[in-house]
Amino acid sequence: MKKNTLILFLFLFFQLNNSLYSELRKVSLNECINIAIQNHPEIKAADEDSNYARSNYKVAKARNSPIINFEIKTVENKIVDENGNRIEPSNGVIDIPGKDTMIGLYAGPTLVYNLVDPQASSIIDSAKLSIDLAKMKGLKARYDTVLNVKKNYYEYLFASENRSKREQLVQKFQTKLEKANLLFKSGQRPILDVTKAEVDLADARLEFEKARNYESIIKTELLSSMGIMDDNIEFSPIKIEKLPKLRFPLGKIYKLAEIYNADLKIAILAKEINRLNIDVANAAHYPVVDLLGAIGVENTTIFRNWENPFNDRDEFQEKVSSDKWGKTIGLGITAKFNLWAGGGIKAKADAKLAEYNKSKYFEQQLLIKMKSMIKKYFQSINEFEKQFELSELVIKNSQKHLTLARKSYENGISTQLEMQDAELTLLKSELGFINAGYEYLILLAKLANVVGLGEEYICLE
Repeated sequence: MKKNTLILFLFLFFQLNNSLYSELRKVSLNECINIAIQNHPEIKAADEDSNYARSNYKVAKARNSPIINFEIKTVENKIVDENGNRIEPSNGVIDIPGKDTMIGLYAGPTLVYNLVDPQASSIIDSAKLSIDLAKMKGLKARYDTVLNVKKNYYEYLFASENRSKREQLVQKFQTKLEKANLLFKSGQRPILDVTKAEVDLADARLEFEKARNYESIIKTELLSSMGIMDDNIEFSPIKIEKLPKLRFPLGKIYKLAEIYNADLKIAILAKEINRLNIDVANAAHYPVVDLLGAIGVENTTIFRNWENPFNDRDEFQEKVSSDKWGKTIGLGITAKFNLWAGGGIKAKADAKLAEYNKSKYFEQQLLIKMKSMIKKYFQSINEFEKQFELSELVIKNSQKHLTLARKSYENGISTQLEMQDAELTLLKSELGFINAGYEYLILLAKLANVVGLGEEYICLE
């Protein structure tokens, strides 16, 4: 039912081919992110890991609770004479069960309550930390999903604008071919201009088809990153008008990442769990004390000398009659501790120590890698900010060059080739600027993902 509701929601959300809409539905980045968070399988799997960790924590806490079972079991009692004195073993050394003792049955509830367990505290603490670890892994899964949505959304924006620019270029070259034919027929231009216009139009159409195919591929990747596999959904991304700038210097970003980075938090929690596992392994050397209790009914006269009680039906019915069963209450304490395990306990503790040491080194390696990534993204972002100024200057110069080339062509001074080269130069400079803008946004998203905070926090408004 929930799955059908989600499909219906997505269909209504993205449905555009109806009379109420004259153009594609504009979908914002936040809308795509919200759908991904609600729908992506990786996030759902992480939620199940959290449920699993919480269940394990309940299991660990249950060690401190009494365990009550209903049991039917054999019981053994000493044989006594008419005066109530214990009869000595027939072999003079030790009682043989069933021969020198009576074997009976007990039925009723039994209780086991742990009084002392050196491992319990560490096991519970480890299970509790595992809940935090699962939550952090779930948060990491969300961060990664959101990053993938952002990357594909920005790439889809560029692909859409690239396709639009290429389509405009095709229309311009089509118009130029028509003009070249008219001018050739009137004798004002040579046949070379016509053939050049045909070649340029064919090349523009090829680039347009490539751009349209690329847009389709990126759209599929965007839907996939949102957890949607229906390629027939049609929508249009909303263009990003303003590029945010970083709020903090590099040193501050390092400190924020040390606090909020999800991978680092996961490594710290895993290290602490491994430390507790060492305590659990070492605690196997110490005694475990349990309180035992039972209250039920008992029959002590069913078996003796291992004779089959079913041979004589009347005798068996006599042995199991109600007057042969008596109420019984038992209470006791057991304590056990290991004397020898072949070195297994120490070996297990050493293995847990090795895991703990490994987790420490992994944390150090992760910290180095994190700082390296932050520095790389930070420097690239600053470099892009400088490139934007140069790119805007290139666009302005390309526009001036195209205006001069167009006027020169109209006055017969320059050729059509020079004018079309100027148009291509302008197109490439515009696409370069647009692509740089979206690469800049992707870098910001990657930096925010490493830090563990959103762009709205690490960037100025």
